Amino acid sequence: MGADGYRQDLVEQLNGAPVFTIPPMMYEQLQTGVLDLTTVAWGAAMDWQLQELVDYAVNISWGAGQLPLLLNESVWDQISSSDQKIIMEVAAEAEQVNREEVYKVIPQAQQIWADAGVEIITPTAAEMAQWEEAFALIWDEYLEMNKDVKDIDKILQDWKDAIYATR
Repeated sequence: MGADGYRQDLVEQLNGAPVFTIPPMMYEQLQTGVLDLTTVAWGAAMDWQLQELVDYAVNISWGAGQLPLLLNESVWDQISSSDQKIIMEVAAEAEQVNREEVYKVIPQAQQIWADAGVEIITPTAAEMAQWEEAFALIWDEYLEMNKDVKDIDKILQDWKDAIYATR
């Protein structure tokens, strides 16, 4: 199963064999049999044409991640406090723009996949509960890594609420 980063841990927990992949590699990996299935964002339908190679898609989140801006602490410390404030404000605004775009793109991508004959499977409430139980490993690890962050439980819940609102 194609996955990246921590998603590979979840594949292993579910008794799968993880294969590292990212969207630019997925088409060839699916086409040549390196992958039987993969995790990917809905927008990949429009970007990477994966709907040409699959018969089924399960509408479930594997813990979508954004593309953060990363800085060494020493670099951050060299930025003026007023510029740090601007960066933090723009980051929050960008996250909202991203959520709005995802909310718009998912139905468009799903239509492309459906038009290609891909069956889109939406899990039942009971199946989602099973999935959340399996995925708890990832959230627990995230919470442990960030245990010193104020209100980390609320931050995670707000993020999950925003992601699931787009489904």
